[in-house]
Amino acid sequence: MPFTRRRFLNRSAAALGGILAAACSLTESLWPGTGSPLPRAAPVALRVLYGPWIREAMYTAVPVVYTGPDGGPFTPDREWFHTTVAPAFRERYPDSTVTFESHHDPLHWALELHQAGTAPDIFQTDDLRHADLIRRRLAHRLDGWVKQWRQTDDFVQPAWLAGQTAGVQWGLPLFSRVYTLYFNRYVLRAAGMSQPPPTWGDLLDTAYRSTLVRDGELVRAGLSAPHSRWFWWLLQLTGVTLYDGGQVPALENEAEVVLDWLRDLATAVQPAGVPPLERSKYFPSVEDSANWHLGKVSHAWVPFFLPPQSTEVEQRRGTLSGPPPAAAGRPTPESTLIGVPPVPGSTRYALPGGRSVPPLVHAHTAVLHLSTQSAAPADAWELLTMLLEPEMLYSYTHLRWAVPPRKSMLGRGYLQSANTQQIIALWLRYGRPPFDPPRYAAVSQAIEAKFQAVVVSKEQAPGDGARKLVAQLEKIAQEITPAYTGTTRR
Repeated sequence: MPFTRRRFLNRSAAALGGILAAACSLTESLWPGTGSPLPRAAPVALRVLYGPWIREAMYTAVPVVYTGPDGGPFTPDREWFHTTVAPAFRERYPDSTVTFESHHDPLHWALELHQAGTAPDIFQTDDLRHADLIRRRLAHRLDGWVKQWRQTDDFVQPAWLAGQTAGVQWGLPLFSRVYTLYFNRYVLRAAGMSQPPPTWGDLLDTAYRSTLVRDGELVRAGLSAPHSRWFWWLLQLTGVTLYDGGQVPALENEAEVVLDWLRDLATAVQPAGVPPLERSKYFPSVEDSANWHLGKVSHAWVPFFLPPQSTEVEQRRGTLSGPPPAAAGRPTPESTLIGVPPVPGSTRYALPGGRSVPPLVHAHTAVLHLSTQSAAPADAWELLTMLLEPEMLYSYTHLRWAVPPRKSMLGRGYLQSANTQQIIALWLRYGRPPFDPPRYAAVSQAIEAKFQAVVVSKEQAPGDGARKLVAQLEKIAQEITPAYTGTTRR
């Protein structure tokens, strides 16, 4: 059976920018198809585009990295596609072939390939870019196939909705990264607390009381440092949406509350005049989840499970990097208390009008799509659903150390620990897909700029930053043609 193992694309930033700009010029009208099943095509070669692994994967769960015959990185999940999926598909459809291609950001590559007219039959994206993908007519509607599939009742609702917009199914979930708060129960106890803080004000107080400075050195931060993505998560906790009916709702007050809280948190975990914590070379991460695993951060908001047992750690770690230094404060299942992100509360951080909101557990979900350029969509659908069969899916999510989207799989193997089961239970109860605004890149850049100005450099007051952000969101909405009439809440 022929396979193609390709190198990762190494294009210049300028070239990629031009490609993306061209991709953005595609018509933005919604795909008008009905989603009805298409006749089976003659056996053909199918192409699958996927992301090999998440750079933020915690150290003890990062799989061994091999070198493939093409000289590129060859992770076990990439190996899995070649040694498990391809033979299984060939057994069912002997005359069909399947090619797998990997990339660190499959959506960018998918945009390029669609613009060139050489798109893969199946490609993977994350749920934050869903609206853009649909508006660029990259994905087939799946409603007709889904109705005949008879598997939908087994899927977890928050994950299933990640592939849906306005009641239309445009993709199927592959795996989820569930964000919950991990508290060090011993640090909480030393701070006079026995339970996770229920409100933003309480969480901020916990961060202050858990931060430890000794002899002018930051020994331990009270909470993982804020990142611009926290704005996305916290704003959703206020109950607002970025766009509604094509308009930006009145969210200045909520945006100000979020920016104000994030600025206070940045001060709590990084006191003025104290050198910051050194980043760990063992945990590639954009946040302080790395230092949390080393015990340098008391509590953290991260999408990871606790480290597996030491024997499995050694098997999975391989030669990716040396072992992390021993640390007495490293979290263990016994020392960790799982908490749902708290709701807005306390006098200072209460929502306008005395409103109350329920808890919300955030998750990012990888979604598989069937390309509108596929020459054999019926064959591609067969492959797509085969990837999501329980046994096949379990072997994949175990490699990714992620949460599978199917209910029947949530109590198996690596998911059985008490802490993991608590995370899954919170996700099932409070989970919801994140915002998926049109022109995600522009919206994300606007949020990042205001986060830097208000939270990091403190050049702008939270109120000024909120007003300028809303003005930018309104400008982005006005530039969308044809006018965007949906909502960012699914």
